[in-house]
Amino acid sequence: MRLTTALAAVAALSLDASQALAQQDADAWDPWEKWSISGGAFIADLDNTIRIGPPGAGLEFDLEEALGLKSSQTVFRFDGAYRFGANNRHRFDFTWFDLSRDATRTLQEEIEIDGIVYPIGTTVNSEFDLAFYNVRYAYSFIKDDRIDFAGSLGLHITQVGLFLEDTAGIIASGGDSVTAPLPLIGARLDVALTQKWYVRSSLEALYLEFDDFTGSLTDIMVAGEYRAWENFSIGLGFNAVNFRLENDDSLGLGFTGNIESRFAGLMLYGRAMF
Repeated sequence: MRLTTALAAVAALSLDASQALAQQDADAWDPWEKWSISGGAFIADLDNTIRIGPPGAGLEFDLEEALGLKSSQTVFRFDGAYRFGANNRHRFDFTWFDLSRDATRTLQEEIEIDGIVYPIGTTVNSEFDLAFYNVRYAYSFIKDDRIDFAGSLGLHITQVGLFLEDTAGIIASGGDSVTAPLPLIGARLDVALTQKWYVRSSLEALYLEFDDFTGSLTDIMVAGEYRAWENFSIGLGFNAVNFRLENDDSLGLGFTGNIESRFAGLMLYGRAMF
């Protein structure tokens, strides 16, 4: 009887110990890192339309077709994130990439910028600047060892400009640029399929109309990640952005005209986690 009681006690202690170790292992694994930095290639197809000047005064034209700018480009992309607060539910994110291009082409159609006319047959050097910065704050409404679902508020900053130069030096150089900060709202869903495989996705959008200013943006991203090592993952994703800005300079942005930029492409990146 005493032996049976002793064996039962040992079994109970062993069960409690194994459950405690299992719980400890579960608690030790947290798929949502505090710090992360990722960088890699963004292979984008681009389509941009621009008009510099008020409606009716400046011609609207397709940049890739009119100026011979590349319709696809591979650039470096950087993303970073930091979690803080109770249970790391609060998060700051930062994204940067630059899709600027330049080209030389003999014009097949007349182009007018800031009152400067470049006739058909003029050979011009063109530079189109296009850089994106996203800064956002997110809060995780659902966060466990499988799902992290968060809402976000952020600021999308676009630096865009177009400059033309007549290679013969007969016509004056022309162009304009603008830095446009636009607020964003969005949502993010990250899913840990296993301790090695992850799916990450986000959607951000904006439509803002004020006086004669209109700004709109949609940004959709989905990616799959494989955690090759404890602190490093390899990812492949898709990102599509549609951006539109129209302004008569009533807000003092220093730009009058219309810009539409659409691009989509693959992201191949590595992510370091701390």
